[in-house]
Amino acid sequence: MKEISESVVMDDAMDIVGFGKVGAGGGTDQLDELAEAIAGIRVRETSADSLVTVTLDERGTLLELVLAPGISELAPNEFERLVVATCAVAARTAFAEYNALLDSFSCRHVVE
Repeated sequence: MKEISESVVMDDAMDIVGFGKVGAGGGTDQLDELAEAIAGIRVRETSADSLVTVTLDERGTLLELVLAPGISELAPNEFERLVVATCAVAARTAFAEYNALLDSFSCRHVVE
């Protein structure tokens, strides 16, 4: 009985859906391009009062938090609310960008 490697199965599956060969020298740049585009998502959002600026990645992970000098005048609960609200806006934007990339990729590779 012939042994089938996982890479052969994956190559065949990718051929079926039109992605080409996977792996070294295989030419599947589309998946690499998608992964690179997703990894490049960075969203910077500033609160309406300009006291909080956050930068999030494609997963909504907080990469940077910048606080303006006036932030110290806020009560702790106001500070928390402002940081969380600003992160939430940025996360929605990051997830929308992520989904747009996936949708675009999927639309280009629909199997008929």
